[in-house]
Amino acid sequence: MQKKMEKNDWILTDWLKNAAKKLPFNECVYLTKTLFETEILETSKNLPKLAKTCLDSALKKRLKNVPLAKILGKKAFWKDVFLTNEHTLDPRPETEALLEAISIKPRTILELGVGTGCLILSALKMFPKAHGVGIDISEDSLAIARLNSHILQSEKENFDKKNPKKSNNLAKKITFLQNDWAKNLIEKLPKNSNFYSQISSQNEKKIKNLHFDLILANPPYVAAQTPLDSQTLYDPALALFGNEETYVEMFESLKNITFQEFIIEIPENLVEKITSFLEKNPPFEFDSLQAKQIYDSKIFVLKIIKKSAI
Repeated sequence: MQKKMEKNDWILTDWLKNAAKKLPFNECVYLTKTLFETEILETSKNLPKLAKTCLDSALKKRLKNVPLAKILGKKAFWKDVFLTNEHTLDPRPETEALLEAISIKPRTILELGVGTGCLILSALKMFPKAHGVGIDISEDSLAIARLNSHILQSEKENFDKKNPKKSNNLAKKITFLQNDWAKNLIEKLPKNSNFYSQISSQNEKKIKNLHFDLILANPPYVAAQTPLDSQTLYDPALALFGNEETYVEMFESLKNITFQEFIIEIPENLVEKITSFLEKNPPFEFDSLQAKQIYDSKIFVLKIIKKSAI
């Protein structure tokens, strides 16, 4: 005989109906599916006490405008889902435009300010033969990026069925380093790192100059006085607030590094200032600049191109 439910027992349908009085129903369903890691909800079954406690906690946070990504600890970006937390900027859909702007097939990639690692890890999956270096000033942020690199596997063509142990997962394709932009990167990047082991075909001069085919960056650019919506406030200030000087410092740290394409996210209000700075006071050599608006947003992709042979 089936055990009779106690008064405190809940059926998932009842919880969803109650939650939908406070949040949109579709959001309640998404929250539940993600927490339970399932695509199909058995709404007529009894909801265990622990499960209800988790759902209630998530609902309470959401009602305080905590972003779903911060509640769930993950967010979709490009073709994957990345772990995120209070130390990382949640991946933004507009940042995918940086990946769309890539017009070369890089063998070496550098990202300045990796956050969750979503940008450089997605790029490495796009280009299975590439290897990269990811830099961030926050060790807490790098911890999440490293974890994401271990969780996400590279593309199928990078999997060796005869020798699975030789297959390249993303953790083997990237070297993470805590650093202030690219300052003194040549000295600070370990010579036994994955990056150096994969560029042995380059001559000694190039290794000393530390060439990257592609550089990616999404620097903090929100002005300190800008009023933020309640959800953005849950992102780390270190990854949010910046200005023209932030970009200048980043550019100047690259004086001894060469590249073919440098793709950067930049707000509309800084496009003219930054392009003017690069044209009048170039800290590195380049051949052309291209600034393109991301859809109808106030954010642009700035692409710096070095066409001449390296």
